Amino acid sequence: MGKPKGRNGFFQFLIHTQNQLKREGKNLGLNSPELQGIAGDKWKGMSKEERAPYEQRSQKSNTQVEISPKKYHENQQNYGKILSRESDQLDDEEDDAEYYLKMIECCVKACETREQIMNASFFIVGTNVMCKANNNEFPPLEISICQYSIAKGIQFVYHEFIDAGRVPLGFMHLAKSHMQAFHKIPLEDFLPAVNNYEKIVEDIKQILEESRFTNSMNGKPTPMMVFCRDDAIPQNKGVFEWLRNKYNANNSTNFEWDIEVLDLVALLNIISVTAQKPIPPALAEDKLNSSAYDYAMNTLCDYHEELDCRHCAQGLAKRLCYMLSEALCPMFEVTPTDKHFPSKRNVVQETYVQSLQEVRPLPAHRYHETAETDDQEWEPDTTEEQTPDPSTTGAIPKRTGVGRGRGMSKEERAPYEQRSQKSNTPVQISPKKYHENQQNYGKILSRESDQLDDMEDDAEYYLKMIECCVKACETREQIMNTSFFIVATNVMCKINMNEIPPLEISICQYSIAKGIQFVYHEFIDAGGVPTGYMNAAKSHMQDFHKIPLDGFPQAVNNYEKIVEDIKQILEESRFTNSMNGKPTPMMVFCRDDAIPQNKGVFEWLRNKYNANNSTNFEWDIEVLDLVALLNVISVNAQKPIPPALAEDKLRSSMYDYAMNTLCDYHEELDCRHCAQGLAKQLCYMLSEALCPMFEVTPTDKHFPSKRNVVQETYVQSFQEVRPLPAHRYHETAETDDQEWEPDTTEEQTPDPSTTGAIPKTTGVGRGRGRFAPK
Repeated sequence: MGKPKGRNGFFQFLIHTQNQLKREGKNLGLNSPELQGIAGDKWKGMSKEERAPYEQRSQKSNTQVEISPKKYHENQQNYGKILSRESDQLDDEEDDAEYYLKMIECCVKACETREQIMNASFFIVGTNVMCKANNNEFPPLEISICQYSIAKGIQFVYHEFIDAGRVPLGFMHLAKSHMQAFHKIPLEDFLPAVNNYEKIVEDIKQILEESRFTNSMNGKPTPMMVFCRDDAIPQNKGVFEWLRNKYNANNSTNFEWDIEVLDLVALLNIISVTAQKPIPPALAEDKLNSSAYDYAMNTLCDYHEELDCRHCAQGLAKRLCYMLSEALCPMFEVTPTDKHFPSKRNVVQETYVQSLQEVRPLPAHRYHETAETDDQEWEPDTTEEQTPDPSTTGAIPKRTGVGRGRGMSKEERAPYEQRSQKSNTPVQISPKKYHENQQNYGKILSRESDQLDDMEDDAEYYLKMIECCVKACETREQIMNTSFFIVATNVMCKINMNEIPPLEISICQYSIAKGIQFVYHEFIDAGGVPTGYMNAAKSHMQDFHKIPLDGFPQAVNNYEKIVEDIKQILEESRFTNSMNGKPTPMMVFCRDDAIPQNKGVFEWLRNKYNANNSTNFEWDIEVLDLVALLNVISVNAQKPIPPALAEDKLRSSMYDYAMNTLCDYHEELDCRHCAQGLAKQLCYMLSEALCPMFEVTPTDKHFPSKRNVVQETYVQSFQEVRPLPAHRYHETAETDDQEWEPDTTEEQTPDPSTTGAIPKTTGVGRGRGRFAPK
């Protein structure tokens, strides 16, 4: 096989034709059949003299292009796997990443002394949006910007609710689901929201004017700069673009933002390198993904504080500032103030009692109350408001958790009225509390009230079950050898009645002594996408798991076998209930936020099993909180880990790019949203917390067989090598003795005048770099 060359003359002409059409308002990708047809027809009719400039340009660009036979063979094998759209996006992302990294370097290098870095202002942004609509539009509902410096902490907070108008056509379901699952901001008729977009844009421009630095390369001022986590950059860019469009539409202008949204992880990494105390990118990302301040006092806006909803733009921006303070204050020897951390720190960790028998852990939604009650023992609140009787008052009955029945006679109501009188004897409500309740009368939806009641009942029941499972182990050795089962799933989308069609499921059998003993993994053919959910399912696929919705050859639809396999695997998860001596249900564990999804998957599998077998099979299975398990085990070992800290440990991103973790399909795609990968990562995090506690020597069953060595091999000086991009972390274990260079090679574009083939474009330097020995 001959050694392939780089771009030929036709490829240069193809680019020239694309640019011509773009100027005429027609934007076509290089792989577009229409563009290739237009260019091919013109090329065939051109003489040698007309082709000469493009051939010369091709020879010049190909002087340094070389591809090894092995690399060429790999490219040929993967020919049909790479879509042109993904290729173009990847090229743009890598170019942007390099540009943004240089911009952050310029901003830090503009501070010539340590004191200047400490006093420099950085602006942190957080947003909540309606949904991701067409053309990457993100209609915003809330925006917040914090001005932060290492020396002074948070100096200023801008916060605004935005009236984004009507939900874009076809996106109502997606917007409602996003609202209910996250920000809780009404989509329409929200009184605090404003629609004066000109004022919002002018306010933001005035605030961010101070974010400009002098470019150390050319002496000119940089654009305005805001920072956020890497996964939020597309959303925040979309919000600023949406505001620009609204501003121009209302003013008939052609205003352009002079603003860049940059990666906060890269900023933290570069500042630490400048201070000669480098924090590797993986560790910096871990620090900025901490959940330690999720329930901190005086962080959320008033609206989200009242709803007790942590998905608040102001809360997110402030929490990122607190995490920066946690990393940078010790590095720069700054004494923290209430501008660096919440004015009332979350004291759950400090006040946590040593024994589980003394008090059970507070539920998450009560953490923010602890600062005022840390000298008291928590008890559930059994008081509630009086429900008015509609038959005597004529008022619409208010659903508060008791007496939800309608249309009953007096005789039918009598037992409940007697029970109500008996239960209400000790109930007293202060006038102030009563007045507050009356003011909030219209704000509480009955469905949310029902869900809260159910969640509190479930939390108490599940906690007792986990206690029973741990207490069943009478000795330390029994706890160490007990098997726990960790579950993770990828789903199509959430549809009606909490039915969640699965696409992938994985269950890991784990013990403290032996690590991961067994891994079950299966792709599932969930059938067609339910009517009305195609957009939600496609968005979820593209943003996360990348599993095709239809026609995936690895997926199976033998639901009976899947159910039987899971039952057989989980039979070992039963314990003897220490309270009644009976066996517990089968138990699987996952993170708290994944419990509803995993319950929905098991329910979907049960329905399919019954439909195919005409049976009435019921799962004897419970999906429990892994944070609670870690907490209870640590208390039993007399080395308690508070719930907030346990949750933080189980949300670490340290193993996101670990070797030998993902399934083959997701490994090939380099996609970390893999069910098997998530289940294994949770096991690794358990090992990290429990192996030192139980003095267990870790093996390759406790941690990845090849540990991520980015931290160990990270060079001390930023000038020696720039940080590896995130998607290359998992390759580092095999190449930590080599220096990374971008790959500038690409395949030959066939000439349609001689071969008749459609030209294949592969871009330049997609991050599949070659490694040159030092």
